[in-house]
Amino acid sequence: MSFIRPIVFWVGVLAAVLAVVVLLREVLLPFVAGMVLAYLLDPLAARIERLGMNRLLATLVIIAFVVITITVLMVLTLPIIIRELAHFIESFPLYVKRLHELAADPSRPWLSKIIEEGQGEAERSLGELASLASSWFGTVLRSVWSGGRALISILSLGIVAPIVAFYLLYDWDRMIAAIDNWVPPAQRETVRALAREVDDTIGGFVRGQSALCLVLACTIPRRCG
Repeated sequence: MSFIRPIVFWVGVLAAVLAVVVLLREVLLPFVAGMVLAYLLDPLAARIERLGMNRLLATLVIIAFVVITITVLMVLTLPIIIRELAHFIESFPLYVKRLHELAADPSRPWLSKIIEEGQGEAERSLGELASLASSWFGTVLRSVWSGGRALISILSLGIVAPIVAFYLLYDWDRMIAAIDNWVPPAQRETVRALAREVDDTIGGFVRGQSALCLVLACTIPRRCG
C-alpha cells in the first residue's frame, strides 16, 4: 500500500496543473507561443552561432527579423484581403444574375433544375436567418466585451510572445541541459533517442508545410493573374 501515496500525490499535482492551465489559458497563450517560436528558431540560432556570432547577438537578429517579417506580411496581406472581400461583395449581384440567366437557358434543363433546387434551399435558409436576426442583436452586444478582450489578447500575444521567445532562445541550450540532468542516467539514452525522433518528426512536418505554403503562394497569384 505504500506505493499508492506517491501515485495519489502525482495525480493531485497533475490535476492542479491542468486546473491552472485551464483557468489561465488566455494568459498562458503568449508564453506557449513564445516557447513554440523559440523551439522552431533554435536550429537557426545554433547554425548562426557556429558561424562565429555571439548567441545573444544571434538571438537579437533572429527575433528582430521574425518580428519585422510578420509585421510586413500583415501590412501587405490585410489590404489584399479587404480588397478581395469588397470585390466579392460588389460582384455578388452579378453572380446571382448570371445564375438566373443559366437557370432560364432552355438548352440546359438539367442545370436549370439544379439551380432552382439550390435557390429554393437558399431562400429557406435566408428565411431561417431572418427569423433568428432579432436574437442575434443581443448576442452581438454581449460579444463586444469578449471582442475587446480578444483584442487585448492579440496585443499581448504580439508583445509578450517575442520577449518570451527571446529569453527562451537565448537560454535554450542551458534549459535542455538542465532537463537532461533531471532524467535518471539509466533512462537517459532512451529519452534522448525518443526526443530526437520527436524532433525529427516535427521538423519534417514543419518543413513540408512550409514548402507547401511557399509553392501555393508562388502559384496562386499566377493563376489569378
